[in-house]
Amino acid sequence: MARPSTEQAFAEPFRQRVYRNEVRRSRYGGFRNRTKKIPPNQGATTIPSIIVRLLLIIAAPFGWDIWAFDINSAFTYGEIPTHLKDKIFLKMPKEAAHLFPPGTPYLKLKRSLYGLREAPTSWQNKLNETLQKAGFKHSRVFDCLFYKDQCYITTHVDDILACGHAAPLEELQQHLRDSFVITVEEQPEKYCGVTIEYDKGGGIKLHQRDKIDAIIKEFGDNELGRKYVPAPAAEKMKRASKEENKRRH
Repeated sequence: MARPSTEQAFAEPFRQRVYRNEVRRSRYGGFRNRTKKIPPNQGATTIPSIIVRLLLIIAAPFGWDIWAFDINSAFTYGEIPTHLKDKIFLKMPKEAAHLFPPGTPYLKLKRSLYGLREAPTSWQNKLNETLQKAGFKHSRVFDCLFYKDQCYITTHVDDILACGHAAPLEELQQHLRDSFVITVEEQPEKYCGVTIEYDKGGGIKLHQRDKIDAIIKEFGDNELGRKYVPAPAAEKMKRASKEENKRRH
């Protein structure tokens, strides 16, 4: 049997349904409801959790290296859209007044900045351009996925997870360093809030125990407690009343 192409390998699980990537807007500071319509010029791609699992499933049996890259101050690398150039001005920050001639009231924005609606997309375009110049191909199935030879990359705004042999990963690191200020972690212990554990046999385990413990701590150990088995399938959940919420807090 012929080996499936990279596109086929990643598209196969999604033949029956199509997932639209979530996007994140800087002014909201986090994820929004998936059903909310986001203008195409105001978002940066985020990663579906299944892509992380697929990459690690591929990396584990081959013994590939796993690296995580974090881009510092990512949005500031984006370019201001053409239709907004020479149209965005900032009131002079007090902390920067001594760097400019006395009486300068405003500054013209030349680069993208956190808080602009277009900043996430400007950053995404810059990242895509950088990766493609490094020889990576952009997946037609997921906007967050790139690949080159035996190296796969997934992006979550400014967080990058890469799996592959050491040589292409080192080459990727150099390309990113040439364009951005980055932080690199080999065999990352966490990525996008998910804890990654590695065992001696080459296995990889994902969990969110820290998040679960934080939720239990927030709502009270005495009432929730820790359970090592799932809730019964026939269990019916109901919304807590205002009085019950008051008792919990």
